[in-house]
Amino acid sequence: DFFFIPFIPLRRTYSLYIPKTDEYFENNYFGKMPKKYLEICKKAAKSR
Repeated sequence: DFFFIPFIPLRRTYSLYIPKTDEYFENNYFGKMPKKYLEICKKAAKSR
């Protein structure tokens, strides 16, 4: 299960979120998803 979350502050950045590991890939770096985005992602994944 992969899905994209668009972040559009000043420049366009797309993050790839991996639900199974709670990790996300952004700008060629892996990291832990910030909590507020993590909750949004989990809700979005459940609503699919």
